[in-house]
Amino acid sequence: NATLNERYDMVNNLSSLTQNLMEMLLQGVGLAAIVNAVSGFLQTDVGLIEADGSTLAWSGASDTAAVLARVAGHLANPSRRGSRHAPKDVNALDVDGEGWRARRVVVQGDPVGWAVCRIGQRGIDITELTLSQLVMFAALYRLEQRTAARARLETIDATVWDLMRSDDAARAAAIDRANDIKLDLEGPLRLY
Repeated sequence: NATLNERYDMVNNLSSLTQNLMEMLLQGVGLAAIVNAVSGFLQTDVGLIEADGSTLAWSGASDTAAVLARVAGHLANPSRRGSRHAPKDVNALDVDGEGWRARRVVVQGDPVGWAVCRIGQRGIDITELTLSQLVMFAALYRLEQRTAARARLETIDATVWDLMRSDDAARAAAIDRANDIKLDLEGPLRLY
């Protein structure tokens, strides 16, 4: 009965965390706030590392640069990551004698980085489940950013095209759109 209550509490806590992270994402907070919430939930070091090894977001008690440099080094060397005890998509890392978990963040089929966390008081199971949540929200955030960037580029292209090729009324509307989106029309512009 105690084990069942413990599992129920774990699922309930994860459900609350998921709800909290979803609200944060919808409110437009950045990845740093999301990582901070996950770190607070796990009570351990948590980070997001870009594919090139640079730090995207970090929260925890440890020195960011020193720890993430060692974690990134482990992730860059496939022979130093993985474990027969970890799920296939989770990398178990031993960094300076401490257990870490890392999971790849993939957006539209492109690996864009890693979510990493030290195994803390909550144990391996809750760490891996929470890391999965972080990966999902990091991917959603990145997808949202990509979509916004594409929409902005399409708006800029359409505005510049209307400025160059349209009649006077469409050109006047394009000038207004350019002002609304703060498009700098000084200097050379390139259309694709």
